[in-house]
Amino acid sequence: MPSGSLRRFWIELETPVRGLHRFGVTAVDVADALILIEDYLGTGALPDASSVVEDIDVESLDANYILANVGPPAFRGIWYPATSLH
Repeated sequence: MPSGSLRRFWIELETPVRGLHRFGVTAVDVADALILIEDYLGTGALPDASSVVEDIDVESLDANYILANVGPPAFRGIWYPATSLH
């Protein structure tokens, strides 16, 4: 696992992969976050990101849909969608 301070990222892909295109990830940096998403999806290289928000305030995300489906963002891994931590 990479060392360093963890940061929260909100990443949106240009095209969905396996029906998913938005991810909340806690990682060391953007490259680490993209690796976590690639590993999670298991489909190889990702499409380009259409948006990357660094240091996202989780509370700023949609309360009715996103926040209702968020896992714990304090640990390295994917917290949205909240299927599991990787």
